[in-house]
Formats: sequence, structure tokens, C-alpha cells
Amino acid sequence: MRFSAREDIKAPAHDVFAALTNFSDFERAALRRGIDVVRNDAAGAPALGASWQVDFPFRGRQRRMHVLLDRLEVNELVGATAEVSGLTSDAQLELVPLSPQHTRLRIVVDLKPKTISARLFLQSVRLTKSGLTNRFKSGFAKYANQLEQRLNGRPPV
Repeated sequence: MRFSAREDIKAPAHDVFAALTNFSDFERAALRRGIDVVRNDAAGAPALGASWQVDFPFRGRQRRMHVLLDRLEVNELVGATAEVSGLTSDAQLELVPLSPQHTRLRIVVDLKPKTISARLFLQSVRLTKSGLTNRFKSGFAKYANQLEQRLNGRPPV
């Protein structure tokens, strides 16, 4: 199952890339939401092989997700693979400079089951795919707007 969205951001590609690879901000945001995040490698500059262990509640059970940064091209691409409860997620963020001050940000997330229970979960998700796609796109649009506001020094709306 695939989800995708794209948004144009009024900021240079290198600034957008720097914000997307500032993993400590994402870790702090997750911790504020009650999600436990542990980085498995030395924190620092973004590099291939960076990995995290994320523990969070979902559907009444505590889940453990492993995330691996497996694609990284400066100012162009950030890709990560995550696995949780037999479900593998492959996410890719692509940056396309439209002009020196405008960047198109595109996200593609592929979900693939590895177990029967994950296959059943995805089957139930397929029944509500249109609603989930709309929520995914609106959430991504909200994130892109907040990112644009932050990069341009304006408070988020």
C-alpha cells in the first residue's frame, strides 16, 4: 500500500534539507508526545546507517519500531525504512528545487506486510484508504506549512 503527497515550500532546498535532517528536533517532538525514542548510533551529523528504537502505544498495546536511515543525498533525498509488528514501511522524502527560494517536497510511503497479522491489518486499512489518504495529505500539508513558517522566521499559523 502506498501513500504519497507533495507540497511546495517557499524556502531554499538546502534549508529544507537541513530541517528534515535535524533528527534531534524530531526526537524531542516524539518525547513530548509520550513516545520513547532511543538513537542507536552516535548522534551528530546525519549519516547513512543512523538508527532509532521507538516505543509507542497503538491499539491498546505497546509497540516497538526500528527505524534505519538508508538513503541520504544532500539537498535531494532522505529515505528511511521502519519495521514494527511485522509491517515494513519504506519512506522517501524528495526535494526538488523549483527556484532558488522555492522547493517542492514530495513524500512516498510504502507499507508491506511480513506476517499474517500485518497482512490482515493492511487489509482493514485498505477499506478506509481514501479517508486515510486525505488525512495523510492534510497532515503533510500542515507539516510543510509549519516548516515553511519556521524557515522564514514567522510563527506557525
